[in-house]
Amino acid sequence: MLWFGTNGAGVSRYDGHSFVNFTMAHGLPDNTILSIAAAGNGDIWIGTSTGGLCHFDGQRFTTWNVPGATGLGKGFSCIREGPDGVIWCGTRGHGIVRIAGGQRDVMPVIHPQGRDQVRDIAFAQGAMWVSTYAGIARFDGHVFQEVKDANGSVLSDAESMAVTKDGTIWLGHVSGGLTRATMQGDKIQLEHIALISDETVKVSQLVTDGNDLWIASTTHGALRYSPSGKDSDNVGDRSATVKRLSTANGLPTDQLLSVVPGTRGDVWFGTRGAGLVQHRGAAFSNYRGIKPISLAQDMNGVLWIGTTNSLARLDRRGLQVQQGSFGDRGWNYSVSIDPMDRVGFGRNMADPGKQGMSWFDGRDHHVMQPMELRAHTDYFWTMHDRKGRLWAGGRHGLERWADGMRTTWSTAQGLGSDLVLSAIEDDAGAIWVGTDGGGVSRMSGDSITTWTTTEGLPNNVVWSVLQEARGTRWITTLAGLCRFDGQSFITYTTQDGLPDDNINQALLARDGKALYAGTLNGFAVITGWKDAHGNVRPFDALDGSPNDSAARYAPVLEVYNTATGFPVKDVQTAEHALFEDRHGVLWVATGSDKSGLVRFDRKAMQHDAEPIRVELVSVALHNEPTCWHALDANADSATIDQQEAIAFGATRAEEARLRDRDRFGGVSFSGIAPHFAVPQDLVLDYRNNRIAFGFVGIETSRPELVEYQWKLEGYDSDWNAPTRNTSATYGNIDEGDHSFKVRAKSPDGVWSEPLEYRFRVLPPLHRTWWAFVSYLILVAGAIAFIIRRRTAVLNAQKIRLERTVSERTEELRVKKEEADEQRERAELSEKAKERFLANMSHEIRTPMNAIMGMSEILKNRPHAPEQEKYINAIAQSSENLLVIINDILDLTKIDAGRIDFEQVPFEPRTVIGNVRDILQFKADEKRIALVVEFAPDVPRTLIGDPTRLNQIVMNPRRQRDRVHRTRIGNDPCSL
Repeated sequence: MLWFGTNGAGVSRYDGHSFVNFTMAHGLPDNTILSIAAAGNGDIWIGTSTGGLCHFDGQRFTTWNVPGATGLGKGFSCIREGPDGVIWCGTRGHGIVRIAGGQRDVMPVIHPQGRDQVRDIAFAQGAMWVSTYAGIARFDGHVFQEVKDANGSVLSDAESMAVTKDGTIWLGHVSGGLTRATMQGDKIQLEHIALISDETVKVSQLVTDGNDLWIASTTHGALRYSPSGKDSDNVGDRSATVKRLSTANGLPTDQLLSVVPGTRGDVWFGTRGAGLVQHRGAAFSNYRGIKPISLAQDMNGVLWIGTTNSLARLDRRGLQVQQGSFGDRGWNYSVSIDPMDRVGFGRNMADPGKQGMSWFDGRDHHVMQPMELRAHTDYFWTMHDRKGRLWAGGRHGLERWADGMRTTWSTAQGLGSDLVLSAIEDDAGAIWVGTDGGGVSRMSGDSITTWTTTEGLPNNVVWSVLQEARGTRWITTLAGLCRFDGQSFITYTTQDGLPDDNINQALLARDGKALYAGTLNGFAVITGWKDAHGNVRPFDALDGSPNDSAARYAPVLEVYNTATGFPVKDVQTAEHALFEDRHGVLWVATGSDKSGLVRFDRKAMQHDAEPIRVELVSVALHNEPTCWHALDANADSATIDQQEAIAFGATRAEEARLRDRDRFGGVSFSGIAPHFAVPQDLVLDYRNNRIAFGFVGIETSRPELVEYQWKLEGYDSDWNAPTRNTSATYGNIDEGDHSFKVRAKSPDGVWSEPLEYRFRVLPPLHRTWWAFVSYLILVAGAIAFIIRRRTAVLNAQKIRLERTVSERTEELRVKKEEADEQRERAELSEKAKERFLANMSHEIRTPMNAIMGMSEILKNRPHAPEQEKYINAIAQSSENLLVIINDILDLTKIDAGRIDFEQVPFEPRTVIGNVRDILQFKADEKRIALVVEFAPDVPRTLIGDPTRLNQIVMNPRRQRDRVHRTRIGNDPCSL
């Protein structure tokens, strides 16, 4: 199992099937974890940031702190178990803590007062090495001695230390790089290794894997350092010693904090901010961010990659996209190396002026022939025959270039189709052509022979053709993989184990010992042939054999795709989409930038013949979570609290525990296993004979491929069919001794030995003769009890109903009184408002009548002509004000949203003129010219309310938001 410490989320355990998280709610003193270690006895030691050192024995968390430590000083930065089983813990400011048995000793390292801040601990050369912020010290079992280099300098930036199998001490520096350390007397000899030229690789953790190192860095992702160079995958440079995994290979970030190798070739990385990442071993790697189509390798070992929009190269410096004068548009369906070691490629879907065959000189792209000499511009396959002649296939047939001359073949010359998908030269110098819709054609001299579905091909779309050493040919089609012996075809499909019937390409391994078949669902490897008796022959054993002999054998297949746990899905159809480099490494061009370019080293595949270990992780009754510690009379309260938090997510009240103890009163056991809390020597009473088992095969590399079989002796007649389910439930189990067995099959097909769990079910009382009498008594009593209980329930319901009706009636009465009171207050308020408005209107009306009367008297008496307009203005304003007072009195109309307009004839020019006369005085005072103009289309007489018009004109700012348009009679007048 794998254990992970997190920054703020506690500790997580991974068994290959699921994660189980432990936090402060489960007994941890702090959720920020600085270090974690598994002891040889199965105990887990956890160093927290501010909560001290925590010990988990599989059942309970217990915490210890350095006496006097506070705050960050309680942190434990590293934990290691020595060869003798002693636990050594590095602290942040208190040196080293030694734990042996029940004794804990705090020891200084370099600082005289013991205030050492420890970074890492390692064991090598019969001593313990301790890296601190002040330097490195060596402990010989009695005393710490500070170690300095040959110049007398201390080594204060060793963030991590590791010891390889050969005893070499390695230091990883937070300032960058790696150091090999050897001792000569009391001096340390150092050899610094930069890892990546001209770049600073800041190391956060080192972990050994045999004589190699896994390096987690905060700047460059993960690196695997192989001093011998055997594990390098840098194309064209086998002496290189560094293999790098970065965001280009699928890591979510290049900032890694920790690395943990798994037990079956997988590696786990802890990242900064991107969670936990699993790398499934050295066999598969991905180069993402491009959509590769075609592949080729030059004499220097550089891998050239044709993509959907560029030409890329992969060498020891990494993946680079070539940008030259040719541009970067177009699909590079064909990439090949010409006899001059130039990269040639055929393009499609680009600018018509730049399509066709081209070559790259390392800086610029060049078109190989002038446009007017090219028969067509889209090329899917190029090839140089043994005479150095160039062959190219595309949309309009096949071309051959020799001595400056071009020869073209198409359906007119006998090809099966003008759309050529592939071409190869056989040992006799004949050219085999795969076409789209025309099957496969063989060109020998002036003769062309074509095979289609009529002759036995499963489909006339032929993606590629290849030949084995002794003449057997393989043809890939839309409907399967064909073996052709020159006379007949054998087709292999999904019924024979292939992952898909659309076989895009086939590739013969360089050693002739295997055949790769690329499909739309990953790729398969044919490694041999099996006869009807199960005898297996090597793959090349049938080369040259006729099909009637080969038909007696079935292919032995390995399938690599997402369904089998590998990061490849679809293989491209272009030239060399499957490519094996000079080191036997397979490169796969996939159709997605998510999987990108896949590197597959079949030699690195760990076909582990060792079975995986099966663990019983849970035993539950009634298919419900069961906390066995809560049923154990000897368990202390702290253990019960922590185990309940694990089983149920939280601790429970004592009443719930008592209910479970009563419910499972007939259940007994002798003890509880650690970590997975499985009861030992379980005995069930017949009431609790429904039991569920949870189990898991510990496989962290490809857990999704693990299959299980189980059976309950005496209940199941045989093992169940293999499945990926990890639980089994049984009910109504008869009394007696029982044995549950479960086994797991590894991803490599190896079955484990069965895990056996024994338990007993006690017989029920109804199996005894006197139980029937008891049943009669119990039945009678039960009926009476049910009747009485039912009656009591009905009476109680009646009382509750009466009480509810009474309460609801009282609530309604109170609400009615409140509503009446509110209505009364509203009516009083309304009447008061009406009285106030009426009184005020009458009070205003009295002086207003006086004003109107006086103005009428003035109008009737002699007066100067120039006073006429002033008297008219006073009279008009008084009438307007009287109308407003009348409207105030008409509250009912206002509340209803209706204001009545008069319908009387009036002259708009006269009304506007009166307003002008009234405003003329103010204009004269402010020395403003007041001009009134009438549009020619304004009628002389209108039907309407002259008073309202006067109000609107007199108060334009107040009225402009109320009145936008009014209609008088049938003529609208915009105001």
